[in-house]
Amino acid sequence: MTREIATTALCALLLGAAPAPKPLTPDRVHFDPQGLAAKVHGEARPAIPLPSEPEPGFGAEPANVRFRFGDKLSDYVTSAEPQLVVYPAPEFRALFVKAGQRKGNPIDVLRAQLKKGSASAKEEIPILPVADAVQVLKARVKVLTFHGGKGFAFVTSYAQDQVPVANDALFYTFQGLTDDGRYWVAFYYPLTASVLPKTVQDSPEAKDYAAFEKRFDAYLKKTARSLEDPKTVYKPDLEKLDALVRSIEIR
Repeated sequence: MTREIATTALCALLLGAAPAPKPLTPDRVHFDPQGLAAKVHGEARPAIPLPSEPEPGFGAEPANVRFRFGDKLSDYVTSAEPQLVVYPAPEFRALFVKAGQRKGNPIDVLRAQLKKGSASAKEEIPILPVADAVQVLKARVKVLTFHGGKGFAFVTSYAQDQVPVANDALFYTFQGLTDDGRYWVAFYYPLTASVLPKTVQDSPEAKDYAAFEKRFDAYLKKTARSLEDPKTVYKPDLEKLDALVRSIEIR
């Protein structure tokens, strides 16, 4: 070892230089699945590069780790299938910045909401990956902490048009950040609520869409109140999903 290298190494040691972060791999992510699946499969997923002309909901993402609850899932992350995904937050933010979304990108928005400790009724809680639809409502919103981080857990539904909310589009999600800002944790689990129809076609609102569209905002408020009602039964139980989130640890 040369004198220069030895001096550099000694200075780094004395200054307490931080070691390089470990690569994100499935074996670093631990949680209790709460019996929601007989087996949970972890996989390392490669990065999806940014298109030459990115658009909102551009589909690009950094390399990440995903856990499947059950059999094979879609190649892409979707709220229609139960899964837990961990993304490197700075790398994801860099993709948004490169796509021209430095202001209002999901990472910065969620960080600000968590600092405030809440999200207003009209304010979307961002999810990753970005959905090609609108967050039409959210209910049972709460801040949950996990080992080394926190985020928002809530019940929600997304749509591209003004349609009734139904169980085939309802899901529980948790969107959070580790305290050191390194990782974004996204958890999705499809839900059913006792107050909702099975599908849009089963909804009484579907009988007269013209009248439904005129009172859509009032309908959403009424539906959100129903989802908040303590008498509403969810399957699976929300407490079980919350418990899974609280058990998450990235080592």
